[in-house]
Amino acid sequence: MTTQKEIHRVIEFYDEQPIRQLAIRLPTEGGLRGEETTRVTKDDIKESDEADLIYLKIREAKSGRRKTVIPKDLARQIRTVADLKPNLIDVTTRTVQNWVTEMGEEIAEETGEEDWKLLSAHDLRRTWCTKMIQSGVPSDNVKEFGGWKDHETFKEHYFQVSDEQIAKQLQSVDGF
Repeated sequence: MTTQKEIHRVIEFYDEQPIRQLAIRLPTEGGLRGEETTRVTKDDIKESDEADLIYLKIREAKSGRRKTVIPKDLARQIRTVADLKPNLIDVTTRTVQNWVTEMGEEIAEETGEEDWKLLSAHDLRRTWCTKMIQSGVPSDNVKEFGGWKDHETFKEHYFQVSDEQIAKQLQSVDGF
């Protein structure tokens, strides 16, 4: 997934199933690892006192505790779902992956694009990282929000440039 259209399609896929949608949105828009999505509570949401930002605290992360930034509407969805169901995503990490696989297979069938069948929960996190980098968020901040320690691994696996981004960059180059 590299385009905004693809990201939107993924986020809207489980529009009628808020728990599944939340499990998809957390890695796609917050950079959470699969196992981290199942531990989120509304108490993990913190608003910045200094700026118009919302943070999500990640407890028991692979790299220790950290916080990441999330969109306001994602925070709103977390709070809304938590009011109805305090244990937000009360399933195993494997179940979340199964939801992602199911979604990928259905999108592949709808679009005829076989690559969707390879979609994993980790791809959602990679998409978040790529979007942050392409939007100009400094890589050190993205690394911190995502909980990566090793810069070389981070750079090798998460710096992806989409055709959309390349086209945008080439607009100022004569002849393109």
